[in-house]
Amino acid sequence: DGYDDAKLPLWDETAGVPRADASFASYSATRAILEAAAEVPVAPMRQAAAAAALRRNPALAGAVAARADAFLKTTDRNPPVAAAVLLATARVPSARAARLPALLGVLLENVGVHAMEVVAKAFEESREERLKAQTEASESGAAEGGASKDDQNASRLSAEPLLPATFLTPFMAKCVRRCVDHGEGGGGSRAKRASAARLTCMFLQVLLRERHAAAADLPAEVESFCVEFMSVKEAADLFRLVKSLQREDARVANGEDAERGHHLLRGE
Repeated sequence: DGYDDAKLPLWDETAGVPRADASFASYSATRAILEAAAEVPVAPMRQAAAAAALRRNPALAGAVAARADAFLKTTDRNPPVAAAVLLATARVPSARAARLPALLGVLLENVGVHAMEVVAKAFEESREERLKAQTEASESGAAEGGASKDDQNASRLSAEPLLPATFLTPFMAKCVRRCVDHGEGGGGSRAKRASAARLTCMFLQVLLRERHAAAADLPAEVESFCVEFMSVKEAADLFRLVKSLQREDARVANGEDAERGHHLLRGE
C-alpha cells in the first residue's frame, strides 16, 4: 500500500547477458548455434556465423567453455566452432585464467584428428586477427601521425602467445606417440599408421612454418618419429624442415654470441 507501481523498478531479464551485437535476438541465435554444436554437426554457414559472433564478443564462449564435456563434444562434432571458442577464451583475461587450462586439458586427453584441427584452426584465426589488427593500427597511426591505442593493442596481440608452450609441446608429443601406438598393439594397419603419420606431419609443418611453434618447442620424439616414418613423404619433409630451422636457430644464436663477445672486448 502506498507504492505507485509505475515508479517501482522493473526486472530486466537480459541484464548482464552478453550481446553478439545490439539485439538480444542475435545473442539468442548465437547461443543456439553454440549449444547445437555440442550435439550435432552444424552447417558451415552456421559455424562461420558463430565464429564471427565470438570474434565480436568473446564472452559468448562461456556457453561452451564453461563445461569441459560440452567443449569435447563440440571438438568432435564441429572443430571450427571449438577453435573459435578456444580463441575467444584465450582472448579474455579472466576466462584465460579460469577456463583455458580446462579446455587445453580436454585437447591433451583426447589427441586426434579433431583436436589437431581445433589447434590449427585456432592458430589460423589468431594469425588473421593479428594481421588485421596490425593493418588497422598502421592505417590509424598514419592518419594520426603517431602511435595510437590501436598500435598498443596490435603489439599486445602480437606479443601474447595464443597457447602456452607448456601445452603445445606435450600436445605435439602425444600426436607423435599416437601414430607410433597404432602399430604397437593398437591393432592399426600399416596404411592406418601411414595415414596418421601424414596428418600429424602436416599439422606440425603448419605450426613450424607459420612460427606458431619453434624448433626448440618440439618434443624429443619428433626426430625419431620422422626417421621411423621416413617412407612417408610428409615425414621426410618435416625432418628436413626441422633440421633447417635448427640450423637457422644455431646461426642466430652464434651471431648473437659473437656480437655479445665483440661488445665485451670493447668494454661496452
